[in-house]
Amino acid sequence: MSSDPERDPGDRPGDERPVTGTYPTVPDPDVVAQPTPARDRRTGDAALRRAAERRLAAVVEGMSEAFLSLDANWRVTYANRAACDLNGTTRAALVGRDHWAQWPETAGGEVEREYRRVATERVPARFDHYYPRAQTWHAIQVYPAEGGGLAVFFRDITVERASAAERERLLLDSERARADAEAARAEAESANRSKAHFLATMSHELRTPLNAIGGYAELMEMGIRGPVSDAQRHDLARIQASQRHLLGLINEVLDYAKLETGAVRYDITTVAVCDALAAAEALVEPQARAKALTLTVRACTPEVAVRADPEKLRQILVNLLSNAVKFTDAGGCIDLACAHDAERVRLTVRDTGIGIPADKLDAVFEPFVQVRTDLTRATDGTGLGLAISRDLARGMGGDLVVESTLGAGSAFTLTLRTDDV
Repeated sequence: MSSDPERDPGDRPGDERPVTGTYPTVPDPDVVAQPTPARDRRTGDAALRRAAERRLAAVVEGMSEAFLSLDANWRVTYANRAACDLNGTTRAALVGRDHWAQWPETAGGEVEREYRRVATERVPARFDHYYPRAQTWHAIQVYPAEGGGLAVFFRDITVERASAAERERLLLDSERARADAEAARAEAESANRSKAHFLATMSHELRTPLNAIGGYAELMEMGIRGPVSDAQRHDLARIQASQRHLLGLINEVLDYAKLETGAVRYDITTVAVCDALAAAEALVEPQARAKALTLTVRACTPEVAVRADPEKLRQILVNLLSNAVKFTDAGGCIDLACAHDAERVRLTVRDTGIGIPADKLDAVFEPFVQVRTDLTRATDGTGLGLAISRDLARGMGGDLVVESTLGAGSAFTLTLRTDDV
């Protein structure tokens, strides 16, 4: 091993020393120059320069970035350890070699164009370049150096670019997913509007002949077309009952279609709760009596009032009471009670009917759902009543919830704002 005191201790055996003069002179702050005679001063300056060069070389040698210096004739004058490792060779194999002979794939392309521009214009440049030989991407920084040469730093950014490409792909996938979701949402909304429009149109078209059927049946029952026998009167009563039932089903579909399309208008006013309960009781009491059910409407303080649409409040209460009648066996009980505080009024319809399974409690408010089809197929209904009732309740600033125990009955609670809020 050479004992040359100026050889870089980090050089490998056989490696060439860095060519001096390629780097700018960097004063060593640890060396304090003292006034000396001219000769001593020149000797001291040379020592300072050598120390600065060695210090700079040590810094460059320890960098993780690869570094090359080129002279004005494109010869490699220095390569640090990172450059040697990246190229899989030694410093001795690189120093003194023509750059374009060492890396022929860079000649005539972007690398040569940028290098020559920096050499000519004496301005730095920064660009990314792909090396097919190593199948890697490098970030290259080129600076003009003394004597017309270049100082070149390059760093492997293959992993960074792959990560960036993956991020870009994920972002693109995310944007596509959002676009697909938005398109699906728009398509679903369009389908819902079309469905609601169809239901509304068909409902109106069906109501017209049904009303005519009911009207003519009433005229016949009144004897307008001649005497009516008892048997005919019985048949006419059955026709009218079927007409009313079918009209009720169609009205439910029409109400739901209006809610879906946002066509429902609310006439919010102050409604006395006791009046609303009495009106609902009058409409449902005949059904309860016909089925031998006990219907109890508990007294409510006369001054208790809610902010609601009177017709829609009555519709909700009648629907809840009718459902209770429908799903409660003969001899059972139905109870309508009122509770209130300073902000809310709670109207609860409780029955001793068949109840609802715990895992189906949310489903009862979905449209066209009948939870117990094995028990309810013999009963009337479209499965829209509760969906309509909850939407109406929410449209008035309230809500409708349910508690139930299978085989022991259900309790539906309508909550509305008090008139004082």
